[in-house]
Amino acid sequence: MANKLSWREKKIWLARGKPIIDGLFTGTCPFYQIQFAFNENRLLISQNYQQELRIHVCDYPCPFSVVSGVSSFGSRLECGRPEIHIFLPELERLILSIKAIKVAKPEHTESMISSLIMIGFMHETDHFALSMAGNTPIEEMIEWEIAVNARTCQNTIVPLYENCQQCLASGEAFHYKEWVNGGRDVNSLLWRKHITNMYSTFRLV
Repeated sequence: MANKLSWREKKIWLARGKPIIDGLFTGTCPFYQIQFAFNENRLLISQNYQQELRIHVCDYPCPFSVVSGVSSFGSRLECGRPEIHIFLPELERLILSIKAIKVAKPEHTESMISSLIMIGFMHETDHFALSMAGNTPIEEMIEWEIAVNARTCQNTIVPLYENCQQCLASGEAFHYKEWVNGGRDVNSLLWRKHITNMYSTFRLV
């Protein structure tokens, strides 16, 4: 862990995030398609950077935001080493917002929270797998996000929702809808417009 976490933050991490991410690293993820995607990404990351992926759990807010809101996960190259930062203040906020939604069954809430964490984490591994991580001008960043988000949708969101019958939070559900509407094609003009709209207001905060 990168910082000294408060009791509440540590509780969130131990109860929600750590079991999911540990499952991927130990090969015990209950969703074999997600496990396969992570294993492939981990191999590509090792080949791309000659270093293992490192995880930082952060007690401070995410230093950037996009049009859809502040992210709970971020990728960073630290002296050439691939790192994923998990921002617990944002993760807690998102979990509370999901819990506030009225659903037919309590297990749907738990499914949305687990999917949110898995999708966010896998998206950052997709950045490194495609060697599309680090500081870059906004124009190139949007091109990166078009490709990386397509990979995340096809390899993580689609299997979770279509094959594993997991529930998606509103943001991830909209992302899935736009991917389907774009013909599941990274070169689709509809997909390009969707991602451009998401990231065109990217800014440091």
